[in-house]
Amino acid sequence: QPLKPKKPLTPTNHQAPTNPVNFGKSASKGIHLPMTNTTVNPFYMIAGLIILIVAISFGITKNKKRKN
Repeated sequence: QPLKPKKPLTPTNHQAPTNPVNFGKSASKGIHLPMTNTTVNPFYMIAGLIILIVAISFGITKNKKRKN
């Protein structure tokens, strides 16, 4: 549904999730990062997190093997 036209505070169409209602709306579309002005898909965020954890755990096991 079209939102009521407000005075543009920022040059972008994205609105920062200040209150829980706006946050819920933006979260369904994807997590909005006001700093980078991009919308991150939650799937990519979770996948990146898993890759990071695997990489860290792999690095720890490598370091343990070197010490022994």
